[in-house]
Amino acid sequence: MIKFPMGPMIKAIREELGITMEDLIDISMDKSTLSRIEAGSNAPSQEKLEFILEKLGISLNSSSYLFLTTRMMECQELRDNLDKHLINCDIENAKKAIEELEKNENFKKTRINQQYLLAASASLSSILNENPLDIIEKLNEAMRCTHKNFNEQLIENAFLSKSEFRIILLIASQYSLLYEFRTCN
Repeated sequence: MIKFPMGPMIKAIREELGITMEDLIDISMDKSTLSRIEAGSNAPSQEKLEFILEKLGISLNSSSYLFLTTRMMECQELRDNLDKHLINCDIENAKKAIEELEKNENFKKTRINQQYLLAASASLSSILNENPLDIIEKLNEAMRCTHKNFNEQLIENAFLSKSEFRIILLIASQYSLLYEFRTCN
């Protein structure tokens, strides 16, 4: 039987971080699947690998290149480009980048990228001062990409990746804007 060496590395990182198997599984992967991946008897699909790396806090643009496929690196470059436009409030180029990603079926194959795209779109909507309730709904939809039954009221018990934590902060900031708007009127 072929052994896949990344599984034991994933397990070692997970255990070192104190993350349980239950924390790491999601709607497309059960505990037995993760166990087989960690034992090296199964190789994770690209989507599962991206999800696992994200949950472990391993940035796709960090020193994790031993895990990355060419497609994953290309997707990260597209994300970095859009992030640059959003950070600089370069609205026109951010809109173009979002439109390109929405058309890119290869990019949208994973829930992590779908989540990223929704969050980036919500960030652009925030820069454009669009309705906070609409932005909150986009952000909730982004969270449901990786947390099927996402509920804002139960968030304190959720294990979140860095990206998911940023989405929660964006949701909180939009509620803050709503509160300011309502107290000023």
